[in-house]
Amino acid sequence: MEIYIGIAITIVIVTLAVMLYVMKGPQSFMAKARRDFAETQEAINSVLDQDLRDFAARLQAAELDAPTIAQARDCHRVASACLDRAKIADGTTYWQEVSDCTQALAKAARELAAAKAGVARQPAPAKTPPCLFDPAHGPSTTEVDWTPHGSRPRPVPACAADAARIAQGGEPQVRVVPLGGGDGDAPYFNGHGVYVYWLLGYYSGFDPYLTARLLAGTPIGAHLPGHIRAAQGGHTTSEIEAEFGHHWQHRD
Repeated sequence: MEIYIGIAITIVIVTLAVMLYVMKGPQSFMAKARRDFAETQEAINSVLDQDLRDFAARLQAAELDAPTIAQARDCHRVASACLDRAKIADGTTYWQEVSDCTQALAKAARELAAAKAGVARQPAPAKTPPCLFDPAHGPSTTEVDWTPHGSRPRPVPACAADAARIAQGGEPQVRVVPLGGGDGDAPYFNGHGVYVYWLLGYYSGFDPYLTARLLAGTPIGAHLPGHIRAAQGGHTTSEIEAEFGHHWQHRD
């Protein structure tokens, strides 16, 4: 009799445990998802905040009168407003705010370059992609050869300062960012999909697949084609592989 009672109690305990798991499991999953998003959001917001501060410092260092840099300053204000919204956004609008922020910063950098050229009585510089090593450096001035770890060499856009470093046998000043979730810091292109929208905002207005070609073979490069394809539509995975080869998939 005692054996049967013990079995019955065990069945009840197991049943209650299963019911508790069924009820709490989805809640735990959602709670973890919210924590993960919050950590990622905090990391990216810190990078955007640094981008805004750095550009504000460049505006001040330019020592140009207010009317001359008015357009650059306006773009900086737009970017700042995007970050303010991003800080309170949820997952449905956050990534668009991130992209809009860096898109405005890229335009601000071009406007500042044009203002400097105007003061020097030089033609406005052509619209060029941002420096790949750190898009916050501003528009590129040339191309340099670069070989990501484990991938093939390719020409990439670089700012004047990074091009000079490479020409002198040094390394470019690659942007190192927090990855969130306790994963430490790393070059942004080693962060897999975390900084996709940050990057795509800077490259807005250029060939949509340019970043995927430039960063093929890197961790972020494995994520770019899918995100770009979703935004552009009409391209299948096989078409992208034909364009980029299998190098667009990251190789460890």
